[in-house]
Amino acid sequence: MRLTLASTLLPLALVAGTASAQVVNDECATATPVMVGMTTYDNIGATTSSPAFTCELVQGQADVWFTFAAPTTSTYLIELCDSSIDTVLEVLEGPCGSQTVINCNDDTCGVASAVSIETIMGNTYYIRAGGWGGDQGACSVRIEEIVPLTPPVLAGHYALDDTGMTAADFSGNGQNGDHFGTIVGEPGIAGTSARFDGSTSYVEIVSAPAIEALRYDFTAMAWVNVDQIPTGGMRIFSNEGPGGSWSFSLSQFGISATTHAVLDYGANPGVVTPGTWHHVAIVMNELADVTFYFDGVQSGNQVLGNEFARNARSTWFIGAWNPAFSIPQFFNGRIDDVQIYEGQLSASEIASLYANPGTTLGSDIGTTYCTVVPNSTGAGGGISAAGSPLITANDVTLSVNSLPTFAFGFFIVSPNQGFVQNPGGSAGNLCLSGQIGRYVGPGQIQQTNGAGAFSLGIDLTAIPSPSGFVPAASGDTFNFQAWHRDTGPAGPTSNFTNGLEITFF
Repeated sequence: MRLTLASTLLPLALVAGTASAQVVNDECATATPVMVGMTTYDNIGATTSSPAFTCELVQGQADVWFTFAAPTTSTYLIELCDSSIDTVLEVLEGPCGSQTVINCNDDTCGVASAVSIETIMGNTYYIRAGGWGGDQGACSVRIEEIVPLTPPVLAGHYALDDTGMTAADFSGNGQNGDHFGTIVGEPGIAGTSARFDGSTSYVEIVSAPAIEALRYDFTAMAWVNVDQIPTGGMRIFSNEGPGGSWSFSLSQFGISATTHAVLDYGANPGVVTPGTWHHVAIVMNELADVTFYFDGVQSGNQVLGNEFARNARSTWFIGAWNPAFSIPQFFNGRIDDVQIYEGQLSASEIASLYANPGTTLGSDIGTTYCTVVPNSTGAGGGISAAGSPLITANDVTLSVNSLPTFAFGFFIVSPNQGFVQNPGGSAGNLCLSGQIGRYVGPGQIQQTNGAGAFSLGIDLTAIPSPSGFVPAASGDTFNFQAWHRDTGPAGPTSNFTNGLEITFF
């Protein structure tokens, strides 16, 4: 999560040990204005206002008041996490005496409090900060605008292709896990999967800083294949429960997400069929609302949250909630390709990952084929594609590499694969057949750069063919290749890259 912070420090005239009458902002009517940034204060000598805190009817006491005039229409984090006391926090709007509570929180960051609110530029919001059970001392309130991370970034990726004792993290963050109990490698949806026995086996990840930071604005997903319909919870990926931060799981009712000791988002519809691979995903936004996805499509309605996940413990598990807890909730079946992202994947991005098992957001799409003849560089030209095979996304970029420098070339396309050696005297192999279209329109003929590469974003609504442009339809497969100028022993010639097959949906 990226947060914009205008570094503003506003010490308040609240002196330790003063009588309650000297606490300037003891009541709503005398609330102290605060801005984006951090404000230090204390609540020593503060009285308890009426009515009671909505989230802590009895123990919310010794409160002080602030006002915040929203500088933008956005989402803001308001938190007391750096306070030295056990806090209670409430945010309200409207005139004093007839206010509406927007959000209220007791414990989120340890025993301190945090909430997020949606604001309208220019509106004034009241912040009521108290001490649990009358706790008093030095505190701070920090206000930050929440800016969801775009595009999302891979925080953890466990392909579970490992056959040894290590579950490697392929996100680049080095957060490897260890296998415990009997974990057997079996065929998965993408390569090998890990079979968990439902009673002793799990993966333990002792330290995962990139995942620990995710209390909201994240996405978690995995492929699962259960041996039988679960009769209780089976955790797929979890911070160490029953405390800790968050987890997601399967039950006989479908997919579930939990912010530990905060909220069970309940089971979301999704018929889990034993012996069948299913893709499950959860997306938590900056307001702690959760959207569920089952086999690439949204499942049920978004479930509203009321506060973020709490600070994470250092240990995470795949296939269990906590093996040492009285309710370990072991997974019984196979798990494959667990991916955790900082940021919220869109419905089309999740649909794309469902349609392309084993791929990650931003990874290459399509499958290469055909034998390539080395060009004058001594290497064979390669073709790849990035983006999404989802037609509605219309986001595909073709790229080539390992070509001669500053050579002209263009992409060709056909629904059919083929193989023709040295067509028209070329030094390479044509890997297409049938109705072959050429990307030779304005701006489409390319020249390689100093690294021997070029790329082109293509329009899926206008794929060239000999008879004109055709749109890609769901289920269509197109094959792509690149032709380029080259130099051979006998002088100027041409060559081709290998082929690339992409199925769109």
